[in-house]
Amino acid sequence: MSPMAVKGDVIVLTKPFGKKLAGRLIEAGGAHGIGHLAGPPHRKQQARKIDMSDITRIEPGAHFAAATGNGRTLYISGQVADTQDGSLEVQTREVLAKIDELLKKGGSSRSKLMFVTVLLPHIKDFADFNVVWDEWVDRDNLPARATYEARLAFPSLRIEIAAVAEIG
Repeated sequence: MSPMAVKGDVIVLTKPFGKKLAGRLIEAGGAHGIGHLAGPPHRKQQARKIDMSDITRIEPGAHFAAATGNGRTLYISGQVADTQDGSLEVQTREVLAKIDELLKKGGSSRSKLMFVTVLLPHIKDFADFNVVWDEWVDRDNLPARATYEARLAFPSLRIEIAAVAEIG
């Protein structure tokens, strides 16, 4: 039996494997990022098959869902304010309220946030954003966070935030 099976864009590992096989997969252009799974040949690797019916889609729209979950992890799409003429503070509070609502709908909470991505069209707003963020975030369970300066979909938007959280 082969140590792997290819099903569409997914590689399912059917046997334990080592660094040599992972290296061949990467050299062949397959299994993008599989290198992190490689270990000593004696170390067993566990493949996890995801049943697409296990995925929950929260507030699906025309192009994407506001959030998706797989029973263990909740992925929140970039959220922007509906009040586009508001200040950075107003928009940030509105976006964080949307994230709170999506966390709740997805079976999670602020304390379970694992990673947050913040997009600001003007990095000079970083300190002002942090004032609102510090009032909102669970100080005992700080997530990892990355903040970037980026052009947003509309010039009136002052912030966009995406997040990943543990469910449960």
